Amino acid sequence: RIHAACGVSQTPIKYLSERGLSEVLPPRIPRKERVTYIPYAFSGDEIRSFFKACDNLPDIPKTRNVLIRRITVPVFFRLLYSSGMRTTEARLLECCNIDLMAGIINICHTKGYNEHRVALHESMRQVLEIYDKKMDAIMPGRKTFFPNEYDRPYSDAWVSSNFKKLWKRVSNNYARAYDLRSNYAVTNINRWCGDGSTSDWDRKLVCLSRSMGHRYLQNTIYYYKLVPLFSEKLESVTGACYDELLPGLNKYFEND
Repeated sequence: RIHAACGVSQTPIKYLSERGLSEVLPPRIPRKERVTYIPYAFSGDEIRSFFKACDNLPDIPKTRNVLIRRITVPVFFRLLYSSGMRTTEARLLECCNIDLMAGIINICHTKGYNEHRVALHESMRQVLEIYDKKMDAIMPGRKTFFPNEYDRPYSDAWVSSNFKKLWKRVSNNYARAYDLRSNYAVTNINRWCGDGSTSDWDRKLVCLSRSMGHRYLQNTIYYYKLVPLFSEKLESVTGACYDELLPGLNKYFEND
């Protein structure tokens, strides 16, 4: 008999097998298959309806939490939409990470060690500036840029819950807050399709990759598959090398 008091956490079969006391081997647990997911493709009308819902959150009860949510939610999701930031990067932002004068965000809390910078569109910079002033009036000297009532970052569950509640007002299709990041990449690549020239694609690709904080350029290249027109153009330029550039799609999307 194997006693827990001895500090043994293994199953009896494994314990005996490792000590040569049994020829019976513990069963092999099959590896869980990776779940693949294709990001949701938002339409222009869906995006407009979603942000309209963000701008019309209820203002009752008249509590501090409700006021903070009404101020934060429209700005938080607009930042994801306009910058392609990861949801974790946005919710963990600290006030010292943002230069609202220059319109630059320094991403310090991100996947791995890939710190990078995001240049804000002027319209988004102005939105953040107005938000910052409103939050300063409610919570002077705060550390967290998008704080809860205790000046702590919101959780992933908060992001997911708020997105789902607002998205239900727009569509019954399944979508995630993280899909706003994919939308940012695809929207930018779509703009390149109308440029006419392919000579500048490499520079634009590198800029997009750095802005999104991708460690490898291949992570950004895989978004081409979500843009049919661009995919066709890329194939016409690269020829036989196309399949080598894009051998598979899904493995890069789960945690890019």
